[in-house]
Amino acid sequence: MPYVETPPPDLSGGYMVFQYSDGTHIHRQRVHVPTFNSAVIPFPYNYPYAPALGGLEVGIGDTAADYMAKAGVFYAASFTITLVGLFQNVGGVITEIFPLPVVAPFVCLVPSNPAGWLPENFYQLNMRTAGGHKVKFIFLSPAILLTTGPTINPADTASDVDKFVLYVTTATNGIRAHDGTMPLSPSHTTYGENRRLRRHYGHA
Repeated sequence: MPYVETPPPDLSGGYMVFQYSDGTHIHRQRVHVPTFNSAVIPFPYNYPYAPALGGLEVGIGDTAADYMAKAGVFYAASFTITLVGLFQNVGGVITEIFPLPVVAPFVCLVPSNPAGWLPENFYQLNMRTAGGHKVKFIFLSPAILLTTGPTINPADTASDVDKFVLYVTTATNGIRAHDGTMPLSPSHTTYGENRRLRRHYGHA
């Protein structure tokens, strides 16, 4: 029987849900965060996380806006990223939080899709966590399309992917992995096609 890695229990404070849409193609992504106070909007992070954030991201609203700006560089200008859900983890019980903090949707910046773009393409950043597990950031239908094979992307400013890795691996933000710890640099970055989406769009 093939070995299947058992995911760790969800030890994060919860997660945000982002929607990526150009009006035709709609995808959603879950991004975990530290523990936060759901009684006060825009949901500030609890100690001991708050001091480490250095005032740069003091709550969910700040992190949502910063994350969308970092992820938005992977998409065509026709795409908009919106925070559509927030869930809090309290002792293993996941509860949806209402109302959401007010965070302006992010209109993506890439001017146009390159030749060969297909909606079933995906871009995946694979990283280890400080807790010894794995975390993946998967972007469906991105405007960027690798053709040179997998890459190793450090926390740097040399490329947009490097900048994204730098952001999610820096302690002054509210991004966490499923196990509640920080993602670690570098990213083993891959690309490909989602077979289900390829069939859906008739590109089989």
